[in-house]
Amino acid sequence: MEYPPNLVENATGGVLSLAFPKDGYFHWPLLDDAKVTVSVATTCPQIVSYQQAQTQKFTLNGLPFTRTVGFDVGAGNRYLEIAYDTISAGKCYHFYFIDHGTNGAGFYVNDSSLIKKYDSQHDKDLSAVLSAVNGMAANLHILAH
Repeated sequence: MEYPPNLVENATGGVLSLAFPKDGYFHWPLLDDAKVTVSVATTCPQIVSYQQAQTQKFTLNGLPFTRTVGFDVGAGNRYLEIAYDTISAGKCYHFYFIDHGTNGAGFYVNDSSLIKKYDSQHDKDLSAVLSAVNGMAANLHILAH
């Protein structure tokens, strides 16, 4: 899988984690924690169950995938989870993205024009991160079965 070179990589125990640097992808005051984890296991893990969860099945690089998206807000936080799962040779290949951020600039500033400006910038920032995540998922390849 290809990924942007500025992601912070951590590989331990057969799990690859890639963190999006806050200062490289997000602008103050909405500095999200966003990361991708890639793992292989005997079963596919569940993402946190949200009322808004949506699942779709599709084929990617000749393999059947399930894409699950979940979104939730609460206690001033917002969460977005996206998982791509496929089973090959009895193993689950799990590509997982999570974004955790504050639910709006109003938690940091009072000025309505600044809130609108910062929230709009955050939408652009998250869109850029999601483009990178979708690009990473689109070039997933399983080299050995």
